[in-house]
Amino acid sequence: MEKLINEYIEREKNVSPAPFLAERIMQNINEIGKQEEKVFKTGLLRNIAVAASFAAVVLTGVVLGNSYQAKASNQDRLVIDDRYMEHLHIFENTKNENNG
Repeated sequence: MEKLINEYIEREKNVSPAPFLAERIMQNINEIGKQEEKVFKTGLLRNIAVAASFAAVVLTGVVLGNSYQAKASNQDRLVIDDRYMEHLHIFENTKNENNG
């Protein structure tokens, strides 16, 4: 059994690899690294764009809020209770008229 294993190992040692295999593997590894950099850069740019948009919206809200001024009128305000002016107490006693 050990003899078979050793023969197999020797045969595998004698197998010649495909030409430029190592170069193709290294090229693929480098391309994967470049793709990861692109993903990182686009993700980073997207996050920066979202943060800048959010800051712009908040700043716009603050500026608009500070620029709003209510119109001040010089007229005196008068608060009147309409119940006494309109004599609405007549309508409050309609319960007695329906029962009787």
